[in-house]
Amino acid sequence: LPLRFTLGSLHMLSKNPIFIMGMPRSGTSITAYVLGQHPQIQYHFEETNIFNLQLEKLFKSPYRGQAVAEYVAWMMGKNLSPKEQASLQIFEEEALSEDELGPVVRRFFDDCLLTEKGCTTFVEKTPLHIFYVDLIRRVYPDAIFLIPRRDKQQVIESMKKKAWSPESEVAREVFFDIIENEIYHVINHHKNIYEYEIEDFCFSPIMLIDKLNKMGIPEDGMDKVVDAHNKRVNKKYLTQKQEEDNDLDRKLRMAWNDPNQVNAELTL
Repeated sequence: LPLRFTLGSLHMLSKNPIFIMGMPRSGTSITAYVLGQHPQIQYHFEETNIFNLQLEKLFKSPYRGQAVAEYVAWMMGKNLSPKEQASLQIFEEEALSEDELGPVVRRFFDDCLLTEKGCTTFVEKTPLHIFYVDLIRRVYPDAIFLIPRRDKQQVIESMKKKAWSPESEVAREVFFDIIENEIYHVINHHKNIYEYEIEDFCFSPIMLIDKLNKMGIPEDGMDKVVDAHNKRVNKKYLTQKQEEDNDLDRKLRMAWNDPNQVNAELTL
């Protein structure tokens, strides 16, 4: 079968997949969970780390098609079907360019990451994917990248609780600065990037939802996202000012329903 026919006949499952990345301990998990409640978005709780140095090297392999497909299946814990194995035979004879390889890899990722009926895309969160945005773009040109930001000291304090954390305070600060530099590079050299303060997201998801709508994520179903946000978001991310604003907003809503109930405590 001619290679061009094989590539041209590939049917992509996902549309505008969402990759959440950036600084560990900055709110990537809660963002992914909340967005994953959208009925058309599938969420994988565990970090996949499928975009890494090894995959980048395989893209440059003389037998990159076969090598990458087998690697992806192995990374995702997926056994290749006889049909998929047969489709790989063509890669032994044809040396794919990187542009040709992207759709093939995407199809394998989609098969692994998009398994729930009714879902048209997925949200994946691996903070250290921030170093492989170029590679992700080769596979998913329509990808959306979300980068939550959090106060440096809060991130470093949160790191201390993790087994993977650098041991010394200096090492943790260096770790933070390296990722910060990469975030700066990504924001200034790529499209479809949305950077936001995690405290703002915890206060309200509306700005993020509006941004995703403009990037192509369906508006229908966002009510589920809002419900999940209201039930599960951890308010520890809120700053003191936002806590005060939140409390004032609560009092104002109470006053609207029953002015006499809060007149004594409400001060504008």
